[in-house]
Amino acid sequence: MNLQEALDKLKEAKFEERSGQKQMMLAVGEALNKKTIAIIEGGTGIGKTFAYLIPILLQRPEKLKLVISTATVSLQEQLAQHDLPNLSKILGLKFTAEIAKGRRRYVCLNKLYNYEQGISQSELNLLGFSESKAQQPKKEEQALVNELIDKHESKRWNGDRDQLHAAIPDPLWRSVTTDAVGCSNKRCSFYNDCSFFQAKRRLYQADIIVTNHDLLLSDIELGTGALLPPAEDCFYVIDEAHHLASKAIQHFTAYTGVMSANDWLDQLHKGMKSIQLSLKLDAGTVTQIENTIKEVKLSLPILRDIISANFSLYQRDSFWLLPVLPTGLRESFQDLAQTSQKLQLALYTIRKTLTEKHDERTLSDYDSILSALGYFISRTEDFTRTFTLLCSKDPEGIPPIARWITSKEDDKLKNYQGQDYICHAAMTSAASMLPNYFWDKLQHGAVLCSATLRALGKFDDFIENAGLQYYPHIKTFAFASPFPYELSHLIVPLLKVLPEGDKSDAFIDEVADILPEVLKDEKHGTLVLFTSKVMMDTVYERLGKKWQKQILLQGTQPKHHMIDTHKRLIDDGHTSIIFGLQSFAEGVDLPGNYCRHVVITKLPFSVPSGPIEKTRVGWLEAQGRNAFMEHTLPEASIRLTQFVGRLIRTHTDTGRITILDRRVVLRRYGKQLLDSLPPFTRQIS
Repeated sequence: MNLQEALDKLKEAKFEERSGQKQMMLAVGEALNKKTIAIIEGGTGIGKTFAYLIPILLQRPEKLKLVISTATVSLQEQLAQHDLPNLSKILGLKFTAEIAKGRRRYVCLNKLYNYEQGISQSELNLLGFSESKAQQPKKEEQALVNELIDKHESKRWNGDRDQLHAAIPDPLWRSVTTDAVGCSNKRCSFYNDCSFFQAKRRLYQADIIVTNHDLLLSDIELGTGALLPPAEDCFYVIDEAHHLASKAIQHFTAYTGVMSANDWLDQLHKGMKSIQLSLKLDAGTVTQIENTIKEVKLSLPILRDIISANFSLYQRDSFWLLPVLPTGLRESFQDLAQTSQKLQLALYTIRKTLTEKHDERTLSDYDSILSALGYFISRTEDFTRTFTLLCSKDPEGIPPIARWITSKEDDKLKNYQGQDYICHAAMTSAASMLPNYFWDKLQHGAVLCSATLRALGKFDDFIENAGLQYYPHIKTFAFASPFPYELSHLIVPLLKVLPEGDKSDAFIDEVADILPEVLKDEKHGTLVLFTSKVMMDTVYERLGKKWQKQILLQGTQPKHHMIDTHKRLIDDGHTSIIFGLQSFAEGVDLPGNYCRHVVITKLPFSVPSGPIEKTRVGWLEAQGRNAFMEHTLPEASIRLTQFVGRLIRTHTDTGRITILDRRVVLRRYGKQLLDSLPPFTRQIS
C-alpha cells in the first residue's frame, strides 16, 4: 500500500484531508528512508499522530523497531489504546504494539506474597536497626494485599498498576514493588510469572513500543538497550519534543545531604555484620568496607564546616550558587567522590556474590539481603553521582554545570545547631548529555515533533538546547495549522502601566480594574492566564464576590475537577471563568463554547531565580552575549504561543485573545512575539 492509497482509506473512514498533514507524512517518510533526523513543528489540528504513524507503518523495514516517546503516560495510552488500533483497522495493517513502563509500575510477586510477614527482623538487622521490632502490616493493608493476590491468581489482573480499578496507596504499592538493584532476576522463584519480565518479553517482540520521555531518558542513561531495545535497532519518534531538553536536565540532576548521609552509612556499617555472617564473606572484604565508611564519615564534618563558614555570606534566594568552586570545596568534593565510588564498587561486588552463588532456596534471608543491598547501593549511587558531578570539569562551548547548596533543619544534628546542608549539581543544557548518550547512537534516524518547537519563528533555540547543532543530517519543517485563525481576534487594550521595575503592584491594580470591562457580557467559557500565583490570588480577591461566583480559581480544587466543573457549567448555560497558571496553558483542551476567550494578563517572561537558570544566564553574560535575547525572549515566545493555543482547538472554533501587557506593542521585541503567533485579526488600541 502506498501513501495515497492510505489517504484514500482515511477519506472513506470519514477523516478530513489536510494538506499540512500530507506534507508532514512525506517529511517523516524521507527521514525514515534516508536515516536522518527530522525536526517538525506541526500546528494545532494538523493531525501529527497519524502524520508520523502512517508513513512509518507503510515503509518500516520488517526488523526495525519503532519507538514512540511521549511526554506523559496518558498520551502513551491514547496512542496504544486508540490511535494505533484505529489505524490498524482502517488501513488493514498488522503489527504488534506495547506500552513500555518502568519497573515500579508492576507488582513484585515475591514482595506481594511475602507481605504478610511485614518487615522482618532479619531485614531490619541488615538495615542497621538491630534494636527494632519487626513491623507488622495493618489489617486494612493486608486486606488490600490479599485482594491483589486473589486477582492475580484468578487471572483478573496482570500485575500492572494502571490496570487496577481500585486505588492503592502509594506507600503500600511501593512496598510490593522493587527496582533493578532489588530484583534477583532469573534467580527469583517468581521469575517466569513476573509481570515486569512478561511485559519486557512482549516489548522486545513488539513492532512498536510506546514509551514516555522519563523512561526513554532512563534507558539512554544506561546506554540504551537496558529498558528498551538498543538504539541501533530502532527508529524513534519523539512526540511533544519541546519537553525533551528540560526533562533531560531534570533527569540528570543529582543531590545529597551532607550530615544526613551519616544515617545510612551507620545503617550500612551495622548491617554488614549480618551480611558477612549470611554470605560468609572474608574478613578483609568487610574490613575494607568498614574503613571506607569511616573515611567518608570523617570527611563529612569537614565539608559541613566549610559550607557553614561561608553559607550565610554567599546565600542568595535560599541557596548558595557556586559558579566557581572554591579550592577547599573542590578538594572535599573530589575526596568524597573517589571514596564513595570505592564503597559503591565494593557493594556491587557483594551483590554479584549474592546473586551468582545463592538464591532464595539456598539462603533463607536471600530476599532480605538483596533488598538491603539494593537500598545501600541506591544511596551510594546518589552520593557518588552528586559529588562526581560537583567536581567535574565544565564542558566546553555549551552551558556549564550548575552547582548549589541549600540548608536544611535537622533536629538530630544537636552538635551542629540542628543545621544540615544539601549539595546539588545539574547540567544546565541537554546539549552536554544527549549527543554522546543518544544522538551519536542513532543508526536509522528519528522524528522530533511538537506544535511548539520554534521560538520567534526559528528552530535555533530548540536545536541548540537539544545538542543537535553539530549534526549535518538534520532537516527542519514547519507546517501551519489548518484552522482559520483570521476569523478570531487578538486584542491589546489600552493600559497605562507596564509590569516593569517597581510598577508591579500598580500593574496588578490596573489589571484588577480593567478585567470587569474585559470580561463583561461573557456568555461562554473564558480562560484567564497568570504568570504568578501571587498576582492571580490578588486579582481574584480584588474583583469581589460578584465576580468570584463565576470564577474557578486554580488551587481551590484539583485541576481535572476544575475542568469538569467548568464544562458542566457551560453545558448548563452558565458563565464560567477559569483563573489558571502555566499548567492551564498546555495540554488543556477546551473546544467550542468551553473557551471563547483567552485573557493573558502578563507576558510569560521567566525571571532567572533558580540555580540552573541563573547559571545559564550568567554563562551567557560572561561571554558577552545577550541573555535576554538568546534565552529569556525565545522561552517567552514558546510560552506565549502555548497560551494563545488554548483558544482554537477545532476547525470551527472562534473567539478572542486579550493581552493586557502592552509591552507586546511598546517594546522592540513585541513585534517579534506577535509575528510568531498564529494570524489572528489584530485589534490594538
